[in-house]
Amino acid sequence: WRQGVEALILAEQTDAGYVQDPLRRLSFLRSERMNPQKAAERYVYYFEMKFQCFGPHKLTKDLTYEDLSPEDIACLKAGIVQILPFRDNSNRLVFCLFLSHIGHLSEKCIPRCVLYLIQTPDRDVFQRGAVLIMYQIGKFIPDAFNKPAHMFCAPRTLDAYPVRISAIHIAYDDPKYRMLMAFGMALKSPDYRAKVKQHYGPPADCIKSFASFGIPKEYIPVTDQGEIKRKKMTEWLTCRRQLEASGGVGVVEYPANFDVLFGKGVISQRHFGNLRLQYLVEEALEEYTEQQSRNKKSAIIDRIARHIQ
Repeated sequence: WRQGVEALILAEQTDAGYVQDPLRRLSFLRSERMNPQKAAERYVYYFEMKFQCFGPHKLTKDLTYEDLSPEDIACLKAGIVQILPFRDNSNRLVFCLFLSHIGHLSEKCIPRCVLYLIQTPDRDVFQRGAVLIMYQIGKFIPDAFNKPAHMFCAPRTLDAYPVRISAIHIAYDDPKYRMLMAFGMALKSPDYRAKVKQHYGPPADCIKSFASFGIPKEYIPVTDQGEIKRKKMTEWLTCRRQLEASGGVGVVEYPANFDVLFGKGVISQRHFGNLRLQYLVEEALEEYTEQQSRNKKSAIIDRIARHIQ
């Protein structure tokens, strides 16, 4: 706590406007469901984590791709930690971390990547929180839950991110992890244990089980054979860099449930916003075909367009 307060004081001395920004503070309040004490603690932990991961020069600056180290960039490009480009059925962000691939990383690499990924101005994200999926693929490895994993999964670290982690899903396909998970959960607080859901079985079974928690299997960046999918993460990184270059204009980073997606494929077809648009069009189709005037037909199209904006 003392280190966090010192980091906060240093940030305020560097740029008081950044620290005292009402919208920034409000986002932390929303993250903690308008609980001032918890929001203040998260705010202090956030600056402490930012100081530890990026140093004093980035305390009062929004993080960009250029601030990441070569190790961080390699981690993101390899898909070891990913943010899904879509939200779950509760309109929450979804992160995915592959525990079996982090043994060679430094202990601050994963927190640095998550701090970069989790930046968003969307108020819905702060109110609803985010979902974390931790996937262990392959046979039991004694040091799989090593220092990088421990640092990232520690309650203090999870409480330092601007967005609240509201649910954690841990998936594994080796029964030896069950005993390890049981021992680990016994050491956690009741609030932490309430967030955690375990999924055991082959990758295909675990992916299907996520659907019952509002995460469609098409979104999970894992194949049925347990291989990491990197395409969507690569596209997201390109989108984020365009967002940074344009100053945040003209790029939708995280499509919300009511957004309409353009493109082919199952994800676009099953997206809630696209289904809603399809329903509105079908509902107005009879009225549209009955109209003889082009102006009246245009008015129906404008009405649908305003409805989905």
